[in-house]
Amino acid sequence: MLTFLRKIRKSLISSGDSRKYILYAIGEILLVMIGILLAMQVNNWNESRKTGKEDLIFLENLKNELAIDTAVLKTRRSYYLGVNDALKESLEIFEKQSSISTDDQRVIAFSLTDLEVLTPAHKNITRNDMKLVQGALDRIDSELNYKYLSYLELIQSNNIIITKLGETLQLLSLNYVLPIIDIKAITYSSTKERNVEFDFTELRSNREIKNSFAKSIAYRQVSIRYMSDQIEMAENILILVDQIRNNEGL
Repeated sequence: MLTFLRKIRKSLISSGDSRKYILYAIGEILLVMIGILLAMQVNNWNESRKTGKEDLIFLENLKNELAIDTAVLKTRRSYYLGVNDALKESLEIFEKQSSISTDDQRVIAFSLTDLEVLTPAHKNITRNDMKLVQGALDRIDSELNYKYLSYLELIQSNNIIITKLGETLQLLSLNYVLPIIDIKAITYSSTKERNVEFDFTELRSNREIKNSFAKSIAYRQVSIRYMSDQIEMAENILILVDQIRNNEGL
């Protein structure tokens, strides 16, 4: 092709026809420009394909991340609900005038050993954080970007509050519960046996123990409510991710 163009150029120069040579020069410039534009278009197409694949991987990672988050939160929420049920039942048992049964003893033992259990659920971490820094999520969908960043902020603020509440419960347990019970070895089994010895009469008459149980319920209920909010937000983001994938053909 280049050899052919050189021959035409040489012929026009030799003929001395400046008009034809100018037209040829303009044509050659246009041809070069078209070639450049085509090359740029191909490069843009390749970059678009590459970006599309990266977006697909990103959204898949995001779905997996949120799916793990919701599974962990639901498991933790279910456990905390069980702890609170035992604590509430224990407070009701304390009000009984008669002696307690073996089942009552198990409930109280469960409550005593889990009274201070309150920690944030650790968030699943993926490589999406770097993508967020690079602005990939905002490029994919601004609404998804806003909702996911809001989700991360919610987790951060909730974890700070839950950590503080958990530290308070540990102090309550250390100051008021552990001094009057004997935890030899906590055994977890299908029957939820707890190897704990305690004086029921002393517990029932101890206002600080009852208050500790009540605060444990209240603090854990805050955590349960926060986890429910996080689960709802994560599930809404999952729905949005699927909508984006369907609309964009990703």
